[in-house]
Amino acid sequence: MTRIILIASGKGGVGKTTMAANLATALTRLGTNVVVVDSNFSTGNLGHHFGLEQATTTLHDVLNGKARIDDAVYYHPSGVKFVPMGARIEDIERIAKKDFSKAIIDLVGRVDIIILDGAAGISEELEKSMRIANEMLIVTNPEIPALIEALKTRKISEKYGLKTLGVLVNKTRRKKYETTPSNIMDFTEMPVIGIIPEDEKFSQALSEKIPFIISHANTKSAQEINKVAAKIIGKNYLYKEQTLGYKIKKFLGL
Repeated sequence: MTRIILIASGKGGVGKTTMAANLATALTRLGTNVVVVDSNFSTGNLGHHFGLEQATTTLHDVLNGKARIDDAVYYHPSGVKFVPMGARIEDIERIAKKDFSKAIIDLVGRVDIIILDGAAGISEELEKSMRIANEMLIVTNPEIPALIEALKTRKISEKYGLKTLGVLVNKTRRKKYETTPSNIMDFTEMPVIGIIPEDEKFSQALSEKIPFIISHANTKSAQEINKVAAKIIGKNYLYKEQTLGYKIKKFLGL
């Protein structure tokens, strides 16, 4: 059965799309058949995270009945599959009342996981994704404004019966003024599934058109993303320094 996982945030600027793109990449590298779909109808930019500046066919075309979903699926050299959203204003206005579920129905049963990169903030766009997802992961920052919106997002999702996987805390700096993981769990009433340190190399990866977990695989942030991806599919993830091969190379000074 295909799992449909919505990556939501409740607030813009927390790194939701970056996490969606990299989690999809990590899951693909773990052997899972995944496609990540941009479901941010008005300001979608998922394609840029995979180096796609301008798509010939997008989800807008599918929603408008001009193409099939297969026509809008693109492949990054890393192997991850993604469906970008269009950027034309006339397309955005035209799809406001389209049935999103009909656009991706043909993917169900053909892949293991469909990741929806939801709209930023709490809106009708986000609720369109909530209606068709069966699970949700909320990306937030360790700051009160972001956490308040994360809590609102969880509460709204309850009316759609979504299973909440937890909170992914992004852009952490390990400063005393940041909200602690324990307090985040208490405040949002959700488990913290992962903590991703802030790293300026995320911007570098975007300019290089390569997912961060590939271009900067040895960083703490990349390994934490891999760990979250493994949790999503019920696997254990070994950090590089925990693997036997790494320990042997370190012992030999290689």
